[in-house]
Amino acid sequence: MHEALDQSGALLGPLLVAWMISLSGYRLAFAVLAVPGLLALATIWRDHAMHALVSDAIKIGAFIVPLALDTLALAIALGLRAVRPLRPALVCAIFEGTMPAIGMVIARVLSSRYIDFAVYLGAVILITVGVHAWREAAENEDEAERVSFDTLPSMVIAGFAISIDELAVGFPVGAAGLPVATTLAAIAVQAFIVAYFGVLFGRRIGQRAARAAGVGAGVAFILLGLWLIVEHLRLA
Repeated sequence: MHEALDQSGALLGPLLVAWMISLSGYRLAFAVLAVPGLLALATIWRDHAMHALVSDAIKIGAFIVPLALDTLALAIALGLRAVRPLRPALVCAIFEGTMPAIGMVIARVLSSRYIDFAVYLGAVILITVGVHAWREAAENEDEAERVSFDTLPSMVIAGFAISIDELAVGFPVGAAGLPVATTLAAIAVQAFIVAYFGVLFGRRIGQRAARAAGVGAGVAFILLGLWLIVEHLRLA
């Protein structure tokens, strides 16, 4: 099939150009040749855009997984306290979806001058967050006991308390060059879904699942930080 198309193009292409020259000269011939040229450029651009889209999606997913596990650990603990799921889900979505923006802005400014330093610092931040999350889960610290969703002020305080990790993670996200709006939207959506269903099924899942999610979040953060270092060294 490929050989047939190649031979057909080799035969029909020159005949078409010769016909255009005979009808109206070289201008029409060059105009006709511009059509397949533009189609080829459009195909290359589409493939490049698709490759960039898939690459960004994979990187965003790599950041989403540990954040989702971290949120799940908190949500299960809240479910064990018989908290209704809507308010925690909304608070998680709003604060976890906006707090990373601060770190992302700082990283963008810093990486414009010191790209290597920004990437390595972001990786160290991820590893530090992972070690902290792992330690909290291993020592069975219950973050849910320190937050309340009864009033608006308490919800705001709870939002800041539970989004500290997202504030820190925003820096490596920005250093990785991921699209800001898409990344923040993805974080907010996963935060709402994971928090809502984590609280809703918290009693059924149990405390062991919350602890496992916390440990999983810590391990995922650490692996993500190491992956950023290796990937940057490979591309350097």
